Formats: sequence, C-alpha cells, structure tokens
Amino acid sequence: MLNNKSDRSGFTLIELLVVIAIIALLVSILLPSLQKAKELARQAVCQSNLHNNTLVMALYAEDNDGTMVTYMWGGGDLFWSVHLFRTGYVERRAASLRCPSIPYMEGGADWMLDVQTYGLRYTGPYFEQEKIGSQYWTSFQYSQVERPNEYGLLADSAGAVAAGSFFLKQYFTWQYGHYDWMYSDGMIHLRHNDNANMGFVDGHCESLEAEEFRPIMQLDPATDGLPLRVLSANGNKINIE
Repeated sequence: MLNNKSDRSGFTLIELLVVIAIIALLVSILLPSLQKAKELARQAVCQSNLHNNTLVMALYAEDNDGTMVTYMWGGGDLFWSVHLFRTGYVERRAASLRCPSIPYMEGGADWMLDVQTYGLRYTGPYFEQEKIGSQYWTSFQYSQVERPNEYGLLADSAGAVAAGSFFLKQYFTWQYGHYDWMYSDGMIHLRHNDNANMGFVDGHCESLEAEEFRPIMQLDPATDGLPLRVLSANGNKINIE
C-alpha cells in the first residue's frame, strides 16, 4: 500500500521571499539605532580624551607660570598638541589626541597631521601673542580665567574646504567662523549625532548642540552681534543667528 505524504519538507519560493523581506525590513529599522549607539560609545571616549587633554594643559600651565603655549607661526608652525609632545607632557600619537569618530590616517614623517581632530580656541579673552624673532607665539593665560567652568577651550573641530566636505585630518584651532571666506580655518564640528564635545578650563567636558555654543562664545567680546558658524557632520556650514 502506498503512503500518501501531504506534509511539505521545505519553504515555497513565495514564503522564502516573504521571510527575506521581513529580515530586510528589520535591518533597515534597527541599523540606524545601532549606528547611533556606536556613535554614543565613540562620543564617550571622545569626552574622556578632551577631559585628559584639558588636565594636561592645566598641568603644563602650572609648571609654566600659569601659561599654556597654544600656537606658533612663522618659520615653521607649531600647534598645541605637538608642543605638549615636544615638552614631554604627552606621547607621540597619543590616543587622547584623536577623536575616535574620525578615521586615523598614518602620516609617516608628517605624523603631526594625525593629531588634529581636536581644536583649541583661537580667539577670546586670556590669549596673548608675542613676537620672538620672526616667530609669533600665542599663549593662553590659564591662571587668569575667572570662570573656568564656563570657558570652553578644546572642542571637536574641522576645517571646511568646500560645501559638504572637510579636512580628513581636521584642524587644530576653532574660531567663531563668521566670515564667508573662512574655509581653511577651524570650526566646531558636530560629528557626534549632531552634537560636538567641548572641554572646559576646569577639566569637565560636555556634549552640546549647535545653539548651546553661543553663550560660551559670547565670552569673547569680539563676537558680539556676529552669527555663530559651525560644521555639520558631513562638513556643511551652519549659521546660528
């Protein structure tokens, strides 16, 4: 007597396509959340980096009459992170000098370009410039800051080169960014889920939206009445009136 088997042992093509469609839908729903979670983790590491960098700067200033050298130009540029390395306060290519949200580029002999993911405030109160020979040295007077918990010093930064792009190796200063021609100068970079991290003189770090940088920048009298310009994650300039 023959067995009449009516049970199927597999999926039909239509059932398989439905399953694939459901999986694809779930991936499209969950992937943005996963990417955002990963960025939050990188943002936390970035905040720790900024905290460590501001503390190292404070230590340097304590050892040097309350002053931190921030930038030198003329006869070879020197910026804050390289100066800290050359004076023995940080290691070469120290991880704390690089934001984890920016791809690391091995610079070879020009390794200094690889540690420009954090920009130092370039203008504002407590900055002094001195000419020594053909060189101009800019320094920040740490010991004179009256409200260190309100004075933002280091931040995620980038240098815009055109609409929708920025320097892959970033920039080492940030300014108010209010001039139309200001493409190569650094601006605050909203690279962490439309936020940017900022380290303050007292050592604490905050994640801020674009509008939240205005009261911090208004500590600089030169910015009165000027729009705040920052960069989006992909390098588009954003004006905050």
